[in-house]
Amino acid sequence: LKAGFKHEMHFSNLNENCQTEILTWGVDSNVQVPPHYSTEASIIIEEMNYKGSYSVVTKLSGNVTISIRRQVKNSEENRIFVYISITI
Repeated sequence: LKAGFKHEMHFSNLNENCQTEILTWGVDSNVQVPPHYSTEASIIIEEMNYKGSYSVVTKLSGNVTISIRRQVKNSEENRIFVYISITI
């Protein structure tokens, strides 16, 4: 009995989250039966778990808007704290 197993994962992003998983396998087997005999052949397929690891590197680009919300003076240490809001 010969069996092949191929596991592929493809990721694409066109303004949406999309994940496609393709699982391909095949079986090639010869069963020899003598003349004037009968036989029964069966194939049992047991699903196994596949665990892999991958990494993704992401780069973001675009404009960033920074708004100054308020300033707080700390008179004891002569520091000014600025609270900002960042929008990407």
